[in-house]
Amino acid sequence: PSENFHGFPLVFLTMEESYCLWRFPFRLKLLDIVFILDGSDDTRDAFKQMCQFVQRVVDKLNIGPNRDRVSVVQYSREPQVHFYLNTHATKQDILNSIESVKHQGGSPLNTGRALDYTKKNIFIASSGSRILEGAPQVLVLVTGGRSQDDVRSPASALKKDQIVTFSIGNQNADVIQLQEISYTPGHTLTVPQFDDLQTIEQKLVSYVKRVPRQPRRLPQTTGKDDFYIFFYIYFFFGIDVVFLIDGTDETKESFSGMQNFVQTLVQKLNVAPNKDRVSVVQYSDDAAFDFLLNTYSSSDDVINNVKHLIHKGGRLRHTGAALQYVKDNLFTAAAGSRLLEGVPQVLILLNSGRSNDEIRGPVKALKDTGVISFSIGTTNADTLELQTISHQPNYFFISDFESILDVQENILALINRLSNQRLPTMTPQVSGKRKLINFIMYVCTPATGSSVLCIIALDSTML
Repeated sequence: PSENFHGFPLVFLTMEESYCLWRFPFRLKLLDIVFILDGSDDTRDAFKQMCQFVQRVVDKLNIGPNRDRVSVVQYSREPQVHFYLNTHATKQDILNSIESVKHQGGSPLNTGRALDYTKKNIFIASSGSRILEGAPQVLVLVTGGRSQDDVRSPASALKKDQIVTFSIGNQNADVIQLQEISYTPGHTLTVPQFDDLQTIEQKLVSYVKRVPRQPRRLPQTTGKDDFYIFFYIYFFFGIDVVFLIDGTDETKESFSGMQNFVQTLVQKLNVAPNKDRVSVVQYSDDAAFDFLLNTYSSSDDVINNVKHLIHKGGRLRHTGAALQYVKDNLFTAAAGSRLLEGVPQVLILLNSGRSNDEIRGPVKALKDTGVISFSIGTTNADTLELQTISHQPNYFFISDFESILDVQENILALINRLSNQRLPTMTPQVSGKRKLINFIMYVCTPATGSSVLCIIALDSTML
């Protein structure tokens, strides 16, 4: 049968019929990354360390014309391009070029102008950007001070173009301004001094390599009749979301703000047994669930229960034990989790302070299971803990839980992107029963520019 899905023709294929699809080449993982370095008078003594940091990051990339491409821009009052994305084709050429970069100097620091210049002059096809082909576009800003011009408008323009910005600053930088520039506030990394850049180096590389592809904006005109699968799988199953709420004595006054946040976010979901599922857990000295993922089957039921939650209370904050509790008791089939069916598993932590126990073991266990964690903390929360807990740099700071609704749209956008981008981790059922699993793949034929969404039916016994 042939149908229509959001304007795309649908083609339904069985596993046998779809075999031919897999014979065509997949798009290689590739990346366009631009480094913008603060070259003002304030960074003169630390500029060498900044360049060495960029060299170490580049050394961990897979450089090549059809793989990762790199550009470097320096700025103070005005931006200056040292090389474009298509200037160098080998890693050694890039490393040599960075080695020869001289400190620019100057003032004032106009970060906004540098961001705008980079968007208009580097993230374009003629400079080597593959933005129209769906290649991830990444910008890494390294700065040592507060910008003297407006950064909001250029930062917004970058986000609108799906250019993912990471902001790195030392103690002299304005953290609030860096968070405004970053793709999300969680894409902000800070160090005491630029001598300490090596401490965040691996974290940045890990984050950068997980930036997802974007849909192609224009068809290629290569003339080759190849299929390219460049969109991630779309799940019909929905998403499983567990809210882990800090219920210590410190949050008693702000508990209603956390309740309002959960209720408002649930209103945006589509709660149903075969769509989105929601659970709530509170913790302090210990953790306890208020309801499981399979307790309620409608948004109204979830919202009504959240509205009547009773604050747990407790003196200590055992975040590590709570994370382990959630893994062992919530992200299980018995509690309603559809982890084994490939449904995205999301944990949203609402936290107001440093944990009184160890978190690293439970965090690793959650990540190894495939759970994606988002962290929201007040100003009393520990930045390093939130970074450690979050699967990607998806953590947010708020002044207090009364202002938590300010980050609601960011969280919702991340959840929506996750449900569209996570690959399934299916495991065969052990009951011996056969199960038919459908998923969508977005396929394009470059020769014609035509696009089609294929529904592929997989027999679970073949997985």
